[in-house]
Amino acid sequence: MYDLWETMLTEEESDLLRRGRNAKSENTAKHATDEEYRKATGVECLCGYLFLKGEEKRLTELIREGMKSVGEGDSGVI
Repeated sequence: MYDLWETMLTEEESDLLRRGRNAKSENTAKHATDEEYRKATGVECLCGYLFLKGEEKRLTELIREGMKSVGEGDSGVI
């Protein structure tokens, strides 16, 4: 979803996605690369921001697009 969303976001949303991804973390994922883990963190950050801001319609739109992409045969990796 991270890679797909990059092309769909406003400047503010893009900044949040990037800042969430770049956050330093002592945690490591057991079944993902460090890059995949950071991208997933960015997606989580943006989703949380949109939810807390009350922008459920925008959040739903982004998730739907991501799910469509997975349904079309993408690897499903965030």
